[in-house]
Amino acid sequence: MNAELRVARIERRVSLDTISDCDWLLTELDGDRVVESMRYEDGDIATYGLRKVRGWVAEDGDRYRSFGESWWFLDMQAVAIVEVVVSDKVIGQFGYCSMLIGGIESDASRDYLDEMSGILVREVTETLADLGLTIPDGIDTPYVQGDPWLAEALA
Repeated sequence: MNAELRVARIERRVSLDTISDCDWLLTELDGDRVVESMRYEDGDIATYGLRKVRGWVAEDGDRYRSFGESWWFLDMQAVAIVEVVVSDKVIGQFGYCSMLIGGIESDASRDYLDEMSGILVREVTETLADLGLTIPDGIDTPYVQGDPWLAEALA
């Protein structure tokens, strides 16, 4: 009795990222100098002007304060569902996972989400093909959300 492995589908799994924070949005200015920041430096003030940089810092502060209320971070991963088949009967299945990408802003565009998940789907399909599994043309690659509120965002 020989078992066959078949790739049934590849899920684009999206869930709430509970680890990432948005401290990178915080900037401390002192007069016309950047004291502490993960985004800006004194060269930005020289290039764009203090008024422009202060505007960006204010926008970043607003974004920081709205974190957890109007936007969150997401995790994304592609998971191939592989069926174990004996005599044309599925006797089991397992998932083969891509790397996980976290820190994706929940209000990112659908095009961006599709681009990122596409990278993960390609990673899974290439690895499985290297292992000798055939990926059917036109295989289903649905979004699957771990959190119900994501359904609307991904619709």
